[in-house]
This record gives sequence, C-alpha cells and structure tokens, in this order.
Amino acid sequence: MNVKDLAYVFGCSALLAASYLQADGQLVVNGGFETGDFTGWTTESQTESGNWVVYSGTTAPISGNTVPPHPQGLHAALADQTNMASMILYQDIALPAGSRYLLSFEYYYVNFANFYSPPSLNCFNAPNQQARIDIVSPSASDTYSVDAADILANIFQTSPESSPSLYGPATIEYDMTPFAGQTVRLRFACVNSEYYFNVGVDNIQITTLNDLNPPNNLQGKVITNGYFNDLTYSHFIYWDSSSTVGSLLGYRVYCDGNLVATIPTEGPLQYENRFCSPHVAASYTVTAFDVIGESDPVTITLQ
Repeated sequence: MNVKDLAYVFGCSALLAASYLQADGQLVVNGGFETGDFTGWTTESQTESGNWVVYSGTTAPISGNTVPPHPQGLHAALADQTNMASMILYQDIALPAGSRYLLSFEYYYVNFANFYSPPSLNCFNAPNQQARIDIVSPSASDTYSVDAADILANIFQTSPESSPSLYGPATIEYDMTPFAGQTVRLRFACVNSEYYFNVGVDNIQITTLNDLNPPNNLQGKVITNGYFNDLTYSHFIYWDSSSTVGSLLGYRVYCDGNLVATIPTEGPLQYENRFCSPHVAASYTVTAFDVIGESDPVTITLQ
C-alpha cells in the first residue's frame, strides 16, 4: 500500500473509524489494532525496557529487530524490548449468555534465546523466557497472576521444547462457549530475561456461531447381495442436512461408538458398512460438527 492509500485510510469518516473498533457482531474492540493504537486494550510492563506496541512493516519499533509483517490490515500488536521485560496486553470481554463463541487470532514470534517457563510472569525470576495466552478472571488481584484460581483457561504457552527461533504467523482458535454469560479477560503475555523476544498478534475476533443442530431424518436398511450360500450383508444409512447455517463443516458417523467416517457438508449424506455379519445388530450414530464441537447425536440400529 502506498502513501496515498494510507492517507485515504486515515482520512476516512468517523463512522469508518468506529467500524475498526468493533466490527458488526464482534465482541472484541479493535481486534486488528487498525486504530493505530491500543484503543480498547490495556498494556502493562514490569520495566521501562519494553512494552507492547502497535506496528506496521517489518521493523520492531523499540529494538529495531526484523519481525514478520502484520498478517492483515495496516497494523498489528508486537511485544518489543531492549532489555528484560514482562509485557502484558489484555482486554475484558463480555460474552452474552445463550450463544456459542469462537475466539481466533493470528499469532507469531521471533525468539533470540532458549525458552524457560517457570510458573511466573516476573522477568526478574530468571531465567524466564516465555509467551502465554490465557483466559483470566477480571477479578484477579494481580495482572501478572498465573495462580490456578485466576487462570480460567490457558490457550497457548511456550516451553523449553518449543521452537527456539520462529513461530507462525499461525491461526489459533479456541472455543469460548464455556464462558457464555460471563465477562472474561483475554491476556497475551511475553516475558524475556535472556535476550530479545518479539511476539506478535493480529486479527483477534470472537465470533458468535449459530446453534449446531443434528442431521435430520436418519434412515437405514440392510442390503443383501449374492445368491444362496454366497450372501453378503451391508448396512446402508442416509440422512438429510442439518439446519445449521454458516459454521457447519460436515458429519461424523459412528458404529457402535467408534468413528468410521467423516462426511463433508456437500455429501453424499450416506454411509455403507459392507460385509456385516448376518443378523448381528449394529448401532449407527451421526452428528453434525463445526470448528468447536458436535451436535446432539441421532442414532439408528440395523440388524
């Protein structure tokens, strides 16, 4: 994008600027950092040597390190430093009750030292070189807490076995449905006591997914093939589409509790179990699934 294009973007109306803050149906404010700042977010650092910054291009603003370009839009958030630091980026997000939610974001890092992952986000608790992504209780007394009572879920954490240099950009997704009806804190943490460690995040979204409904009208039959003493038997089941719109990825078929097939949404919506033993009952269960789970099952028994 050239300078003229940038001027156009930043010269757009207040209405367009507001759309950067919170897209229609989105629960995360300024998830792409397209305001060019941390509107909607809170940042903290243990030292004055580093903090989260909003950047564009491929140069880290504080350290001058070469980093991956922002994955989308004009900006991304980056943890950057010149010396020891523990850097926190978070936002408290209210999830209305009665819906299903999917968290997704682009995540990446460039690390210049070995990883160390003590149960602490204190950079003076050296060696401590790690990144964490947590769902935290907003009532936690310490922004840097890793106490089990404060951590509602850990989404991502580096370890000494993690890649020591480069990760991503990669899309990370997490099911937020268990937190429906609550306000939770989404926290990104980066700690470095050993050497430079740049962590980037972009395009943070919490999407409301439609209810996941089961497939309809499951039916089946036993098919006999061959003649006289050379008979073979197969179980054939078929069904109609789930009424779920948008998020549906396909269907899973289980036979006596074991997954035997995955069928895409475009079908054909059927499954045949060939060479069954004659007159031996088998139970077939079909569910619809999306990125965060499966629907209630529908079941048929054939014999």
